[in-house]
Amino acid sequence: MKWSVLLLLPDYVATEYGHETYYDFVEAPDPASAIKLAREHAVAAHGGAGAGACDYFVLLATAGYNGDVNPE
Repeated sequence: MKWSVLLLLPDYVATEYGHETYYDFVEAPDPASAIKLAREHAVAAHGGAGAGACDYFVLLATAGYNGDVNPE
């Protein structure tokens, strides 16, 4: 199944903590697996940066590939 996962970057990775997120589209059998995979992708995308995957806080996890439609 396909999932969309939005994560908040940890303070020691973000330039502007509280405003920086990581949005990922993954394929996984269930939400927990999707979140785990998205966190792994986030850590890799930020060069490891000493981050633990659990430091990326889950803001949203939805079924399907849901793209951002924010006009800003």
